[in-house]
Amino acid sequence: MSKLGIIIPVFNSEKYLVECIESVLAQSFVDWQLFLVDDGSTDSSGQICDEYARDDNRIIAIHQKNTGPILARYAGLMNANTEYVTFVDADDWIDSGTYMEAFHYMKEDVDVIEYEIKRNYNYGYITVVSHPDAGRVYRGQELNDKIRKTMVWNREKKGPSIDASLCNKLFKREFLTNEYRHAKDLSLHYGEDMAIVYPILQRCESYVFSSGGGYNHRQYKRFSDIIYVKDEHFFEKLTRLYMYLRNRLQEQIYVEQLDFFFSYSVNWYMNNYRGQRLDIQYLFPFHCVPQGARVVLYGAGKVGKAYHDELDRIPYCDVVLWVDKGKKETGVLPVEALLNADYDFVVIAVKNSLLIQNIRIDLIKMGVPENKIVWNDAEG
Repeated sequence: MSKLGIIIPVFNSEKYLVECIESVLAQSFVDWQLFLVDDGSTDSSGQICDEYARDDNRIIAIHQKNTGPILARYAGLMNANTEYVTFVDADDWIDSGTYMEAFHYMKEDVDVIEYEIKRNYNYGYITVVSHPDAGRVYRGQELNDKIRKTMVWNREKKGPSIDASLCNKLFKREFLTNEYRHAKDLSLHYGEDMAIVYPILQRCESYVFSSGGGYNHRQYKRFSDIIYVKDEHFFEKLTRLYMYLRNRLQEQIYVEQLDFFFSYSVNWYMNNYRGQRLDIQYLFPFHCVPQGARVVLYGAGKVGKAYHDELDRIPYCDVVLWVDKGKKETGVLPVEALLNADYDFVVIAVKNSLLIQNIRIDLIKMGVPENKIVWNDAEG
C-alpha cells in the first residue's frame, strides 16, 4: 500500500494539466499513487490522463460523466487505498519538496498536515498563506484553544484562521472517507472545501502546519467569471452550506464563527452591486432560528436595521413583522401589533444586555411564550 494518494479532478483542463501532473512527478517523495479523475472532459484532458497512466504505473486514470468536483474527488477517494490522501486542482501545481516535508509528520502519525498556499495572480502578484507556528504539532486541549476556536472565523482577522482549501492539506484517509459520505450529495459551488475541511478539523486528534513546501493556486479568472459569483441560486446554496455545517459542527465554539462566516459571505457577494455593501457589525442570531421560520423583529435601532438588511437579502427566514416601542420608522409598528401576528419567534434586535432582559420580561407579560423569544448572545 502506498503512503499517499493524490487526487486530481480534471475537467477541460488541457491548458494546465501537464504542468500540474509534472509537478507531482517532480516530488522528491515517491511513495504515492496519483488518481486522475476525468470528469467528462470534452477537450484533450482525458487523452492526457491516459498517456500519463500508460507511462507510469503509479498513475491511474478514471473516466466518468460530468458530475462536478465533489463527486470527482469522491471517485478518486474510493479508489485510493492509501494511508493519507490529498488533492490538487488541475490548473495548479505543487512545490517539489512539499510531500517530502509532509512525510516527516506522516511518520509521526499526524492526522491533518497543512502547508503554505501561494495564490499566483495573472498580473504577477503572489500572496502566501502561512502559519506563525509552522512545525508545531497541535494535540488535545491545545488543538481546541489554538486551532478550533477561530478556525472558521477569527474576529480579529475578520476571516478564518485556517484556510478552508482541501488542496494544501494531507488527511488521514479515514477522515476524508467519513466526511465525503456525508457531503458527497451536496449541491454547492461556494464552500465545497469547507464542508469537508472544518468537520475533519473538529474531529481529528492532531494537526500541524508543515515547515516546508507549498501549494500554488493559479488565480487567472476574473472575479465576475467565478462560477458561484454568477450563480442565481447563491443565497440558497449558501444557506444550505450554513445549515450543513451547523449540523456537522455542533459544539458551542462554532456557533458565532459560523454566523460571522454566513454574514461575511453575504457581504462579499453583495459587492457585485455598487452601494449594496452590508454592515455586519451586528449579526442576526441564525443559530437560534431555524431556516424558513416566521419571525417578529423587535427593535428598529442600529441592531434592528442591520438584522433587517441581512434578512432582506438572505432567503433564510420570513420577517412577518417589525416592531419597536415608540419608534416611528417606515414599516415599523408598535409592539402591541405582535399580539395579532402569526409567528414562530420574536427576535430581540438590541445590543444592551439589560435592555434585552427588560424587553424579554415585557414580552412574557404580553403572553409571548418564553421559548419563542431569542436574541444574539454575542450582542448582549
